[in-house]
Amino acid sequence: MNSVNMFEMYDVADFTSTNQGTQDHSDNENEELLAAYDQYLNRCVDIEDYEHIRTINEGTYGVVYKATHKQTGELVAVKYLKCFDSEERFSIAAARELKFLMNLWHENIVLVHELAMGASRSEMYIVMEYLPHQIRSLLDTVRNKRQRFGPEHIHCLMTQLIRALAYLHQNRVMHRDLKPENILMCKDGYLKVADFGMAREFKLSPRQYTPGMCSLWYRAPELLLLSKEYSTSVDMWSIGCIFAEFINIWPLFLGESETDQLKKIYKVLGTPSDTVWPGYSTLPLVGDITFDEYEPSGLRKEIKHEILSDSGLDLLQRMLIYDPKRRISAKEALRHKYFDNEPVTISPDEFLKSLDLEDDHEDTDSDTGADEQFSIAAARELKL
Repeated sequence: MNSVNMFEMYDVADFTSTNQGTQDHSDNENEELLAAYDQYLNRCVDIEDYEHIRTINEGTYGVVYKATHKQTGELVAVKYLKCFDSEERFSIAAARELKFLMNLWHENIVLVHELAMGASRSEMYIVMEYLPHQIRSLLDTVRNKRQRFGPEHIHCLMTQLIRALAYLHQNRVMHRDLKPENILMCKDGYLKVADFGMAREFKLSPRQYTPGMCSLWYRAPELLLLSKEYSTSVDMWSIGCIFAEFINIWPLFLGESETDQLKKIYKVLGTPSDTVWPGYSTLPLVGDITFDEYEPSGLRKEIKHEILSDSGLDLLQRMLIYDPKRRISAKEALRHKYFDNEPVTISPDEFLKSLDLEDDHEDTDSDTGADEQFSIAAARELKL
């Protein structure tokens, strides 16, 4: 096989965006990623060092399976990255994910043990820590047991989640697909952010990125309106939606399409205007879609339970501000009074035990690239 630097490149994450005329990468980035891929190949072990147990999940950007190291018996998750298509074109999206996973080190981000190579240079595998619990599955289990997370559980989860996000943003990485399916938990109760297939390094100066990223129920309004200029605030919106879901045990905005998702948001937060969101009227879809003028019903009405304190509600409201420039940052969120005023009554290693969830949903179909989304039918049934 020819050197990887000879391959034509394609951006698998942006197939849907090419018709929108947005290029989500530069020639310089292409060259850097290709060079990095060559370097990673020299550090690979043989994939035959691992024994396949079963496939966990197969998504757009790779296949994940459960495996053990043949010599040590250590249980791991192995992700085969689809770095090349059938015509041997190189995937920028897969290369980005590889780069991020190899360079991000934080206790609340999935840990890479090593890289492995198959029979050819195009067969790249990421060997990661095995994480048996997916937050989506835990939410389902809590719901099925007719339980809820207590304030101490939510505080524990949010502290870890925002720490992970603050670290990513400090290192100039937007995740762009935060949702319960992409947040995992180890058997000791520590939360881990995973799946960097949509992640993107961002520049401090304004620039354009691919619109329409992130799963529908967690997608910021600027992305729903196809804005090409955005930054880390899109992740904070997703975190706000997840925060609300920890409390209610169902998604906050249950849209069935992009337009319906906007309608669901507007019904709660009010129909935006240039007054509350400067530049709103200039966004690509605003002139093409006519919405009713909704008065804000307020988040407190949606968060009916006493689980969320006033300081917690204030944090949630700051995460779900329309204007991306005014939306709270991860760094600011860590300093919010919610984390000072709320009693921290549980540590991560007590999280699963306190809910009697240690053995529930062990070895679920969770992975670093889960594509499945909580069904609308299940969510509606949940709200009844």
